[in-house]
Amino acid sequence: MLQKINYLLRSSHGFVYYLIYA
Repeated sequence: MLQKINYLLRSSHGFVYYLIYA
């Protein structure tokens, strides 16, 4: 799970991180 978030984080510039944790 962390690997997936890490990939999206670097791919979406941290935008995905906010969406996932929103």
